Amino acid sequence: MPGGFLEERTPLPPGEHLEEQFNPLIDDFEPKARSYLHFDAPLSAKKARDLTADTTRVISHSFFPFLGFTAIERRYKKVDGKRQIQNKPRDIRYASHTDSAIYEYYASILSKRYESYLKKNALEQVVLAYRSGVGSNIDHAASLFSEIRRKCNCVCIALDISGFFDNIEHSKLKTAWCSILGSDNLPEDHYKIFRSLTCYGWVEKKDLEHRLGRKLRANKNKRLCSVSEFRNKIRGIKPSIIKQNKNSVGIPQGSTMSGLLANIYLYSVDMAILDLCKLHDGSYRRYSDDIAIVISNETDVDQFVTKIRTILSSVKLDINETKTEIVQFEIQNGQQIGNKPFQYLGFTFDGCRTLIRDSSLNRYYRKMTRSLRAARLSAGKKNIPLAQTYLRRHYKTYTHKGKGRNFVRYAYRAAKKLEAPEIRRQLRKHTRIFEQKVAEEFKQKGK
Repeated sequence: MPGGFLEERTPLPPGEHLEEQFNPLIDDFEPKARSYLHFDAPLSAKKARDLTADTTRVISHSFFPFLGFTAIERRYKKVDGKRQIQNKPRDIRYASHTDSAIYEYYASILSKRYESYLKKNALEQVVLAYRSGVGSNIDHAASLFSEIRRKCNCVCIALDISGFFDNIEHSKLKTAWCSILGSDNLPEDHYKIFRSLTCYGWVEKKDLEHRLGRKLRANKNKRLCSVSEFRNKIRGIKPSIIKQNKNSVGIPQGSTMSGLLANIYLYSVDMAILDLCKLHDGSYRRYSDDIAIVISNETDVDQFVTKIRTILSSVKLDINETKTEIVQFEIQNGQQIGNKPFQYLGFTFDGCRTLIRDSSLNRYYRKMTRSLRAARLSAGKKNIPLAQTYLRRHYKTYTHKGKGRNFVRYAYRAAKKLEAPEIRRQLRKHTRIFEQKVAEEFKQKGK
């Protein structure tokens, strides 16, 4: 692997744009309205704009701890013909209203510079996640599968970066942040934000409930606790329930800036992998930590993946080897065939058919079953006759009769954009299954 991949191209030469302000006023900045509960009350748009436009206030600002919880995603896999349940935990941290407004504003500033950088380096079609105006996962899947069809004979590689947000090295993130700004050092306000996202503190929801002695609910000031309670019960009492990231790696997954910073962190990696793919008549796409590559079928795949590992190791990241997938597509008897279906962003493609992943369909039916069961149990607790249980919300959520955004409508949109009528056929029985489950939960058990 030539050592020059990461050095050959410089995204923003040091000193470029130094004549500009680091934080040009964003006249069209409209902070997002937030209503969740946190240590502070929701912020009006005017207060958010006044705060973020004043770098002095940002520099002197005291950031609240993040609120944290662990989201458990159940995954079902077949091993030796038997279904096994695997729990995938994700540590979610979300910032207070005031802190989120600051993060949102500075994300706007960095995003403008980052988008300019992507355009200069022909990376607009490479980085797909945490950016606006680049399309949905359906669009990205359509683009990839279309390319596979055009190439006819090719190799597709799917890679997953292991522990992406948890392994972002702070010193390298700082260097990348400086590079996007075109500066040798972070301005004081940017450095304050950098510190708040690397040496961050957080409070687990369950620990907060125990310390406050109550379930989390808003007080009269629309916050989780009063200022005095925060000072005396949370920050000022020992043992502290505020946990601190004391490592030299990791940023909180869930903040307004985290996705953008993760993209910025990988700017050298994205350029290096794209250059490598071009040498093999290929293409490269990255959606957060999911990498998809299409290359010539004459490529030595093992050597190629080894070079990808080397590139990622330059920023202290690794490939999750258990999720690596390599699919060979060839023309046989006038038809394109893959040695197995290639999975990408919730869809599979085998050269002929595009389908929604079985795991996604199974998750949809499991949610349907759990939701109907919860409705039955709720009706029982309220002494509502099962035959009179209100099910309109469930019809909207789990059938094509819902006019809003639901899984079935999503699948129909995918079938149209991907030109894959077979996706509609996957769901041709969904209404019948829904009615069967309603009958199981509400008629048989109501007798």
